[in-house]
Amino acid sequence: SLKSSSNQVQQKPQNYMLRHMLCGFLAGSFSELSTIPFDTAKVRLQIQGEGGIKKSYNGMLDCIWKMGRQESFLSLYNGLTAGIHRQLFFASFRIGLYDPILKFYSGLMGVKEGQETSLFQKILTGLTTGAIGITCANPADVVKIRLQNQGKPGQIKRYSGTFDCYKKIWYQESITGYWTGWIPNVIRNSIINATELASYFQIKYLTLKYSPLKDNLFTHMLCGFLA
Repeated sequence: SLKSSSNQVQQKPQNYMLRHMLCGFLAGSFSELSTIPFDTAKVRLQIQGEGGIKKSYNGMLDCIWKMGRQESFLSLYNGLTAGIHRQLFFASFRIGLYDPILKFYSGLMGVKEGQETSLFQKILTGLTTGAIGITCANPADVVKIRLQNQGKPGQIKRYSGTFDCYKKIWYQESITGYWTGWIPNVIRNSIINATELASYFQIKYLTLKYSPLKDNLFTHMLCGFLA
């Protein structure tokens, strides 16, 4: 549980980091499964019109409808396996490393065990864990996006599946191909991670301190939604 993670520097039980990484991976995977049709539509909409080619979609719903009708409903889940691989690194590291790195920064800034951590320390920790997580997850991110963008009617598929995509990137582009777009990816995901986690912990801290709400699942979900 991330129950007391960002408000105080505390001694943690053995293996807590591994438990947090596992929970982060499972939560990230569930999120990936739930949202990938919209993510696939986003990728298609972002890339359409490239090279002067006529746009195929008039918006998100039109994109989802045409993909389901022209390519099958399952095409909305293109890249799901790579998306799970992405969460294995990104979600696991951004959650599992949060407490140890927060403790490290707190120590550098003179915060002692039992003392409250500042919002700045939470933001700095979120930036760091987000950068570490997406750096490790970038290869899976590249594969996921390439698979999401293939399969249009009349288009020749470059990749037969997830592992074929990994293999062809390795042989055709070398190891550097896995980190295509790394810099903007790090900037984007570090900021997202910092704002999500820091605001979540801060909102939860203030909610528990100044409202009648208790520290339970409803409060956690409410604070997560607000963050």
